[in-house]
Amino acid sequence: MATAQQIVPAMHDAGENPDAPSAKFDFLLCCCRAALAGRDTEFIPAQGVTETEWDGVLGMAELHGVLPLLCPPLLRISNSLPRNVEERIRRSEILNARRALLLTGELLRVAQYFQEQNIPVLPYKGPALSQLLYADVTRRQAGDLDLLVRPCDVARATEALATLGFQPHLNLSQREQRWYLKSGYEYTFAGPAGENMLELKWRILPNFYAIPFDLDGMFRRSQPLRLGGTQTATLSAEDLLLVLCVHAAKHTWSRLGWLCDIAKLADALPLNWIEIEARARAMRIERIVALNFLLARQLLKTALPGPVRVYANSDPKVQQIAEEIAVSMRQGKLFDAESLAYFQLMAKSREHVKDRVTFWWCLGTTPSINEWSALKLPRPLGWLYRGVRLCRLGRRLASGKLTPAFLGHASQANSSHKLVRF
Repeated sequence: MATAQQIVPAMHDAGENPDAPSAKFDFLLCCCRAALAGRDTEFIPAQGVTETEWDGVLGMAELHGVLPLLCPPLLRISNSLPRNVEERIRRSEILNARRALLLTGELLRVAQYFQEQNIPVLPYKGPALSQLLYADVTRRQAGDLDLLVRPCDVARATEALATLGFQPHLNLSQREQRWYLKSGYEYTFAGPAGENMLELKWRILPNFYAIPFDLDGMFRRSQPLRLGGTQTATLSAEDLLLVLCVHAAKHTWSRLGWLCDIAKLADALPLNWIEIEARARAMRIERIVALNFLLARQLLKTALPGPVRVYANSDPKVQQIAEEIAVSMRQGKLFDAESLAYFQLMAKSREHVKDRVTFWWCLGTTPSINEWSALKLPRPLGWLYRGVRLCRLGRRLASGKLTPAFLGHASQANSSHKLVRF
């Protein structure tokens, strides 16, 4: 394995050609590979690297959500770092730990209140995932809280969160709420400790992605999780793997940290690959799962699970798609997650023609807030919104004005990643 001594000097060469692979990204890959393999003590930073270059590395690490993997090995050799760089690393580590502990406290507060109100809930990602993978809530880059509830419990869950001081960002009428419950998948809440702090989900993805997760089954298969001395529950390891794979795909694999999570989960927890394979096949997302593991193998040098290898050998296009994504990730290309190209990639990631057609059909006919606001139809005629959506889409395509504002669903699916690194 290459060391930082071999990688970092190449940073001097990467900035002149915008199409050249990023040496900073390669350095992140080396650090992540070592951290995932438990060999992060191998890294000794090169002498002569400027403070600006280190700022670039740390900034990219934060962008990719892998800063907590980078900080410990660098701090072990802090005497070789510029003082300002060492201080920034320590400050970043402290701030991430504070944020993670704050989120953990809020999660426990919410989970306890939901239990008192008899509202079943499954926290996943965030502190729950960090605890599951690392037995330490500070080992992943802290973001927000993700809570999964059944659709029938959304109203009660929203009221419970309001009692705890959380306010939803969307202010919908009762009529719009009914429609949004059918076509949407989450509410984002501001909490007492900040904006965009909590996401309440009743689906893993919006309907137009056409990936039918079995929500009731996920609740039945949930596993216990001990967090901060409190007993709660989270997704089973198999369900969690599939959820992480589609989440990374939905955001076009824009963060290396998501691949690290998937690789760590596959390595740290016992997985029933027969169940994973059966569920992936039933949801027709075998290509999405394979893309994640092919990218992890290519970028992070992790092992390719047997069932994924078998599938990859049977799908002539999946390796090509993975290589295209990996090249774009190395080049640091920005990808507009509300562009037509984004939806083309989402369609290409599905292995069956039927699913690609279903995806485009659902995208074109699933009404959004734009349609509900443009035309007020009585509830018995609500099915006509599909036609309204399709007609508006046709006019936009004909005029060449397929704008992000019109697509609507993209902003629901990617509200915090409208411009992401592809």
